Amino acid sequence: MDIEVPISPGELIDKMTILEIKLVKIKDSRKLVTVKNELKILSAAFVSLMKRHKPEKAEVLELKKKLFIVNRKLWNIENVIRSLEAKKDFGTRFVEHARKVYITNDKRSAIKLRINALLGSGISEVKEYSRYR
Repeated sequence: MDIEVPISPGELIDKMTILEIKLVKIKDSRKLVTVKNELKILSAAFVSLMKRHKPEKAEVLELKKKLFIVNRKLWNIENVIRSLEAKKDFGTRFVEHARKVYITNDKRSAIKLRINALLGSGISEVKEYSRYR
């Protein structure tokens, strides 16, 4: 059963870029059917969104590219951490990549917030963490 709920444009685009990464990274054909189906649904929503925001389209597409790059980095960081975890190797490389998770997630959040502000979203991601910089 599907549930329809409103989401911010930033969240929509974020989810799309993750699905685009999964199309490349996932090898299981059954899983890929699910990924392709979801991406098709979300892509239709994205096309509709861009029709309503033609003046912002070029900037949104540029931000989408940036979000894809950040999410691909996160995917790779997670894989390194999981590999090190499997080996019980919690040394310098593990710590370095663990730190990269929240640093890269902060970049991801900033891009999503920019998309939401650009498109005037009434829904936006709110975060509050301890400062580390």
